[in-house]
Amino acid sequence: MGIDDGEGRCAAKVAALFHHFTQTRDNRAMTLAKKQKPPRVKTALRIPEELHREITQAAQLNDRSFNAEVLFRLSQFHTKESLDVLHTENAEIKAVTQEILRLVRTR
Repeated sequence: MGIDDGEGRCAAKVAALFHHFTQTRDNRAMTLAKKQKPPRVKTALRIPEELHREITQAAQLNDRSFNAEVLFRLSQFHTKESLDVLHTENAEIKAVTQEILRLVRTR
């Protein structure tokens, strides 16, 4: 039979329900985690030993995996590059605007 849980159910049924609940919860969490991450591609990369050491040390200091450190550095590079382009475009727009204002004022 089994030990009664005080509500007429045996401990085995309670354990089974608990197991089902935790399995369902864990499966939902895994599904959600999979949905939140973009697809990844596994690749091999040859880099100089010194760079590998530098990234490894930085990853340890930042409490990240080697892969996470590489991804962080790539995203920072991309961001800096994008900002450089924006600053250049902004300077060009400013120069053109100033020239237009100068021409309007001289008329």
